[in-house]
Amino acid sequence: MSDENSIINVQVKLRGFLENYTIRQAIILKVKMGCTLSEVINKTLEQMGAESRGAFLDKSGKLHGGIEVFLNREHISPYQFTKINIWEDSEVIIVPIIAGG
Repeated sequence: MSDENSIINVQVKLRGFLENYTIRQAIILKVKMGCTLSEVINKTLEQMGAESRGAFLDKSGKLHGGIEVFLNREHISPYQFTKINIWEDSEVIIVPIIAGG
């Protein structure tokens, strides 16, 4: 039986040019069940190191507007990052938006 004090594994996948910041196809994080998506994103950045922060965050420390986050294949607005909780078997995908013409 799981409870909110349980430690779970969350898989975080980076796509596009963000893949250049890790040697693995996915980062597996150990987090407390029920933590927020924001906490998972911050822990991902901590694991990746300071040199990767500029690819993800603007000067104010917020996720670049050109980065999209999906939780279990559902797009999540940055305004929801602190309101969405992470549960067992969650998958987070972080994708840069590619524009052109």
